[in-house]
Amino acid sequence: MRRLAPLAFCTVLAAGDPSATLLKPQPPKAYATLRSLTTTLGPRLTGSEKDHEAHAWALARLQAMGLETGQMNFPLAHTWTRGAAKASLSGHPIRLAQWGWTPPTAGAVTAPMVRLETPGDALRLKDQLKGAIVLAGAPSRHLDPPEMAPPLRLHQKPPEEGDFPIEEVLPTLKAAGVLAILTDAGKSKGLLNMNSPWKLEPGGLPVAFVAHPDYAKLCASKAALSLELGGDFGPAGTGTVTWGEIRGAKHPEERVILGAHLDSWDLATGATDNGAGAAAVLEAARLLVNAGARPDRTIRFVLFGGEEQGYLGSLAYAKAQPLDQVSAVLVMDTGAGAINGFALQHRPEVAKILLPLLAPLRKLGVTETDLRDESGTDHVPFDRLGVPAFCAEQVQHDYAAIHHSEADTLAHVRPAELEQAARVMAYTALQVADLPAMLPRERGPEPEKP
Repeated sequence: MRRLAPLAFCTVLAAGDPSATLLKPQPPKAYATLRSLTTTLGPRLTGSEKDHEAHAWALARLQAMGLETGQMNFPLAHTWTRGAAKASLSGHPIRLAQWGWTPPTAGAVTAPMVRLETPGDALRLKDQLKGAIVLAGAPSRHLDPPEMAPPLRLHQKPPEEGDFPIEEVLPTLKAAGVLAILTDAGKSKGLLNMNSPWKLEPGGLPVAFVAHPDYAKLCASKAALSLELGGDFGPAGTGTVTWGEIRGAKHPEERVILGAHLDSWDLATGATDNGAGAAAVLEAARLLVNAGARPDRTIRFVLFGGEEQGYLGSLAYAKAQPLDQVSAVLVMDTGAGAINGFALQHRPEVAKILLPLLAPLRKLGVTETDLRDESGTDHVPFDRLGVPAFCAEQVQHDYAAIHHSEADTLAHVRPAELEQAARVMAYTALQVADLPAMLPRERGPEPEKP
């Protein structure tokens, strides 16, 4: 950890109550930070050169604020590099993108297609699968299913119609001699999608998302498909977690964490997933420094790596930290829209404390904080380990349509909403850091599912 003298904060020209300052409009900087990240560095595939450059970029920004900083690495058994992705049906090109951390095809192959409607078809049709290309699932009937929609959900969204549990049947398909697996990208406007298996190891099968209109054509065809997928595994590597912090004045050993993941998929520049969250966390740090905040507890601003491959960075970080000294974790990773609340993970005692604290944010649109449970962001490893850890809920706009796709660019970010998100994160962190005691850890009973 790099330490700077406390006098570094003497350069801050701030007067009055920092909390009151944060409630007032501030000179916008978050969008410029995001623009630098996405246009200068671009996509940040976990373990790649650009991923490492992004963490060096973030570290330099945190150090320039006068924060105490640190980094940790976590191991990657294999890196992965994208290659060619080509397909044609009766001479007509098919748009597709290979899943990360899946092996390549054996060069260009031409093979019959076998469609599996359900996982049970993997066994029922096993005699037809040797040397075939599998179409996993029917074409999606509902494109761009919302990540969250009002009224904000209390439970996780059900599986989308058209989703197919590829990893559930992967061993069966591998044993049957399948050449590759294709599935519907499930997005409107012919956009592609991206994912990776939870097991980031060689030995699986090539998998690719196909643009929805083309996937429908494949499902209706009896012709053979020509396919080439060139993405492949590389050597072992490392991912990174980067942080900076404002040391607490009364309880420096206790922390409030503001977090976001810095890695992204590589079809575009990862502006909304999750460059926006990273920019908001960096901007929250700048706002607190400029406001002259001297919180009772340490506020740490953490940029995780490897989120897209299964919370790799946040899990490694959580396992390496004294979590009994973490009061709360607040994560932003649901787009670039304004924050309208926090999901409190069935913690009613936390709600009793936070709801009054967040009341001044109602004028900024933060009106939806409640006990609902969320997953899918880097708060999850902390929550599972008993820490009060929450994700910010945000106005969605077109997030579901573009995230993980080739359209996840700066054009889909609304600067004013990104600035609001940074202010909300900064204000909330300061209120929690200045509480008389750390947040309680008791969870309430799980609500009955509807």
